[in-house]
Amino acid sequence: MIYAKMEHHEELVCATDFKRGYNYFCPGCKERVTFKNGPHKQAHFAHYKKTCHYFSEGETDAHVIGKKLIKLWAEKRHKQAKIEEYLPEIKQRPDVLINLRNSQLVVEYQCSPLSLDSFCKRTKGYKEHGYRIFWIIGKRHMLGQRLTQQQAMFINFHKNIGYFLVYLDAETQCLILKYEICFENLYGLRYRTRIFADATAVMLFVKMNSRNEVLALTRVELAGQLTKLEKNCHYFNRYLKNQIDYCYERRQLFMGFPLCCLSEVRLPPIYQHEDIFWRIRVILELQKMTANSITRSEIEVMFMKHQKITKNFFELPFVNRLGRKQVNDACIKSLIKYRVLIPIDTTENYQICHKIEWANDAALKKEKLR
Repeated sequence: MIYAKMEHHEELVCATDFKRGYNYFCPGCKERVTFKNGPHKQAHFAHYKKTCHYFSEGETDAHVIGKKLIKLWAEKRHKQAKIEEYLPEIKQRPDVLINLRNSQLVVEYQCSPLSLDSFCKRTKGYKEHGYRIFWIIGKRHMLGQRLTQQQAMFINFHKNIGYFLVYLDAETQCLILKYEICFENLYGLRYRTRIFADATAVMLFVKMNSRNEVLALTRVELAGQLTKLEKNCHYFNRYLKNQIDYCYERRQLFMGFPLCCLSEVRLPPIYQHEDIFWRIRVILELQKMTANSITRSEIEVMFMKHQKITKNFFELPFVNRLGRKQVNDACIKSLIKYRVLIPIDTTENYQICHKIEWANDAALKKEKLR
């Protein structure tokens, strides 16, 4: 921790202002703490015994600098901000607590790894007690072509910039915005990047920006997905092999799957595996159904079952519901386009077409896309 209480004083003292000859105490557990400083660690206070749950100790320079920057940016906007202000009702100490006009905003700057359970617990604790919460992440969580659960759980959504992440680079003291993040089958993530000098510049950009992401895929891009998937079948991949075996056991050729299994749009960034796999299982189940009709709620239950079996999704606590709705809407739209489902009326009831065409190989499907 970088703040402690000096003996006989109520105000918190920053570790950089440490004075010898005084005793210092943890403002959380009230136990005496010691001062530490070194070439690889920022000056900080540490407990003699690791029994306190209020503070983190031995912070990196990046984390300390980041918190100070966030506080400075808030104060430039004439907002009162405090670092490591203890919240007794939830026994948590946010990195920065900012007082807004009608609410309080918690800003967490996460540089180190964090488990999904810890993330959810901390976020839920703040929300349940009326605090707004915003996560900024460090460079170790920087996006690449593939998403991880460590990155996915921080993803949020805004109508002007789509799915996004905000990074703070303590070295350059700037904010990095990854926005309009989406997922394309077999090609991974697509997103835009912008760098800002401070938080005010980010907020102005978000306010003024108008989303111009192109979500629809061309027929050439869809054919490219088929080509790449066909190549992947020649390499050993246990997950893909399981999907191929699943089709074979049901007397279908995996690469012969119907075109409705290909998503014709770029999808929300919630995928661990390609969208194709759970869609194929849905088609196989629809084919063997004896009923001639199905409701929207019934087909969504079917979607959920196969999405769970194929372990398709990451957990995105802020946008799970929105992301999965967009995924389900896109799939139903494809099933209607290729007349696997035929709308009966305006109450979201559908007639099932049991004669679903499977191709003998991928080449035939590519011909249809040209």
